[in-house]
Amino acid sequence: MSWRCFTGSLLDVPFEMQYQHLDRLATYQVQVVYSQQNVAIAVRLEANRGVEIHGFLKKPDVPKRLSFDIPKEATAKGALTLRWLREPGQGGGGTGCDICEVWLVKK
Repeated sequence: MSWRCFTGSLLDVPFEMQYQHLDRLATYQVQVVYSQQNVAIAVRLEANRGVEIHGFLKKPDVPKRLSFDIPKEATAKGALTLRWLREPGQGGGGTGCDICEVWLVKK
């Protein structure tokens, strides 16, 4: 039931989350559940505005938790910004970066 709710951004505006006070020596993984909202539009995830976590991918038809490793250099300063972008210029209702759940997991 919790995956029926989501947050995100509209149109071509990126959706961002920021983390502070991270362990500079640790390795992290992001776990994300994308919503079923507009699955035809691909989403890209990057760290710190440029470090690719995953390229444009179509969201699963059925929500499920996806896991991606965060490059160690992205958290080396003890902070991390995750940024989701939808395929540019898709129009429609503006949905695309719709996220049900995000976990930042220390490995």
